[in-house]
Amino acid sequence: MKKIVLIVSLGVLIIFLSNFQNPVEVPHEMIVDKSKGEWTLMVIPDMQRYTEDWSEQGYEWQEEVTTFKWMVTMSEDMNIKFVQSLGDMVQSSPENGGHNNLEWGRAQQMYDLLLDAGIPAVPLAGNHEWGSDNDYTWLNKYFPLSKFQSRDWWGGNINGIENTYQQLILGQEKYLFISIGWKITDDVKEWAKNIIQSHSDHKVIISHHYKAKVPFAELVDPFENVIITLHGHVNKETYETSNNGRTHSFEQGFQDEGFDAGEKGDCQIRYFIFKPLEDKVEWWTYSVVMNEGKGGYWTKQPSSQGSFHLVQIGPGESAEEK
Repeated sequence: MKKIVLIVSLGVLIIFLSNFQNPVEVPHEMIVDKSKGEWTLMVIPDMQRYTEDWSEQGYEWQEEVTTFKWMVTMSEDMNIKFVQSLGDMVQSSPENGGHNNLEWGRAQQMYDLLLDAGIPAVPLAGNHEWGSDNDYTWLNKYFPLSKFQSRDWWGGNINGIENTYQQLILGQEKYLFISIGWKITDDVKEWAKNIIQSHSDHKVIISHHYKAKVPFAELVDPFENVIITLHGHVNKETYETSNNGRTHSFEQGFQDEGFDAGEKGDCQIRYFIFKPLEDKVEWWTYSVVMNEGKGGYWTKQPSSQGSFHLVQIGPGESAEEK
């Protein structure tokens, strides 16, 4: 077991990890002040190449394991409140030689690490989970509803684990996380709209594997409380706003984060830090497996990091003050 010692001096947080060669100062990108109501949302883009262990192209299964274990290690310091998948958790599908138990078992193992540590986390169905099966049999086999339904943050679902929502009260704010599977049928659209409408006092974050398939005119634009949409699938990263800056949409690819800059295959993930007293959300893109032993690596592209304004109720504040 890794030995962790935390020292706070003059506002500087130092963390010592046994697998680091030298003591590493935790940079400001990772410091979360819980006394100010700050918390972190982790987002896991497409990880199928790591689950497949395509090592000859630089996608190693062990890097995925290291990344998920890092999230568990940092869950308290970064106040990680939710981990959201963006789909394509596995490479195997009927279109890629057929599903296989090895990859699905690995995906299950990673999310069990988070759940066993008490971190809310949900899977998402991308095109690889769907494939040409035209159903989500394998997804529901390895991620049964029974694994999630007894948890206090569970909201509900339609059909199976492929379409779910979760509810969390974070500080003085109510949040709703909606995960929508690859195939957006009419009944799924109606279900999602009803969930958003009936939770008008919640800030809503919607995740779907492929942004181009999301009917924004029906599921996003009509609702003032939809603040973020999250998507994977593409070999690029983008950040766009809509509805007069009210909704913030992100695309990213797990194995191809930083793709345009030649930073392919370094297990980079995205995280968002919510800062209520500053009415701000920061986002960063990070790899713990790059530059190992010296503090990891932040992707340098402009769209890989930034911040946006979001009115939030922080400690000691009231809705009337906002």
